[in-house]
Amino acid sequence: MTWDGDAAPGWARRLEGAESFDLIRAAGAAAGIRDHYVLFGLLIAPSFILIGVPLLRASQAVGRSTAVLAWSTLLGAPASLMSYGGVGLGDPWDLFWGAEIPLLLAVCVCGAVAGVLAYRRHRVPVWWAALLAATPVVIVAGTAVFSYFPHGSLVGYGVEVAALAVGVRSATVSTGEPASSHGVAGSR
Repeated sequence: MTWDGDAAPGWARRLEGAESFDLIRAAGAAAGIRDHYVLFGLLIAPSFILIGVPLLRASQAVGRSTAVLAWSTLLGAPASLMSYGGVGLGDPWDLFWGAEIPLLLAVCVCGAVAGVLAYRRHRVPVWWAALLAATPVVIVAGTAVFSYFPHGSLVGYGVEVAALAVGVRSATVSTGEPASSHGVAGSR
């Protein structure tokens, strides 16, 4: 992993020598990526996909505002690839550095709006809508707990979306109908 050298969180410095990270660094070097900051930055792109796809699936049961949140999240994959992939390439690529910052701000706004709309439309129980509406809090908390942006932000967001996805899935499995017909994993 590559953090901010001495400013890195203690837990991150302890993981620095882990064999799995040595393997990732070796694979990056074999692919011609020797800058570890760039390598581990590029590797957040799959996180956006792994978070966005379950949200997109949930949006089928919950509604369009959740679909907007899912697509905003999925845009994080190319944004992070441009952001980190452009490091050191000069203009115009340097302009993309930090592209995931405004994107995650948009995700925060979309999450809050989607949660409120899902609740107001009575498509989900209170806990589900509240958790979705708390997306900004979850992302900020993930950043604070793990002391790194955007990696830490995505850890919190990923856990949130996992809970939301399980809620939608359990409602669909138990009723045999989409969550929009009977609510998500329980009722009000």
